[in-house]
Amino acid sequence: MAFITETLAGDKRIQLGNEEFMRAFSFGNNWNQITVAWRMTLFDRPVTFIGSIAVGVCKGAATSFLKGTVVDFIGITNNPTISTYTRLANNSGFTTPSNNNAYVSIRKVGGTALYGTGMDSGQTSTYLNQYAAGPGAGVCTITRSPAGFTGSWGYGNATSITRFQSLQNAEGSTNGFISVATSTPVLACGDFYDTLNISWANSVPVLEISDVTVARIK
Repeated sequence: MAFITETLAGDKRIQLGNEEFMRAFSFGNNWNQITVAWRMTLFDRPVTFIGSIAVGVCKGAATSFLKGTVVDFIGITNNPTISTYTRLANNSGFTTPSNNNAYVSIRKVGGTALYGTGMDSGQTSTYLNQYAAGPGAGVCTITRSPAGFTGSWGYGNATSITRFQSLQNAEGSTNGFISVATSTPVLACGDFYDTLNISWANSVPVLEISDVTVARIK
């Protein structure tokens, strides 16, 4: 069960430790493209660790990525076997490596996961994904069609942002990002997804989310 915390006065957060956050869309399944923008913080830890985050959509609360009993999820995740989080100097946040499989599109049905290729494939080390000490920027866009879906991921720069800047990101800005890269290839998907799903697969350290915005683009 996720907790509501107030690490900073006036900033109530959802705390995830091997847990997930879910929210049904007010527009249900009536969308072809959405952008999810959020502000998040990783608790300080003096050593490196392997971490896994997944952001996407599912068909109702029972079909979630991490804890669902009947999974049907599409979105973006990172490869937990290679995504090592390294503490930045002066507790300014954490960074994960840039490589061909760091962040990928994924469709998970039941216990079977189908992955796309790395979204930073062929890019330079400037695409290191950095997580601010808090709260930093996150963004993910999912576009679907009869052919399937693609996703994009914002590569953070360890800069804290405001709620207003996060709202701008939901509309296409890139506050707090080095770059935003799109997944390949198009992956097959189902035809009904009405619930936001954000999961963090680690008990230590916990991930805290200050706010989440979902914008229906089309």
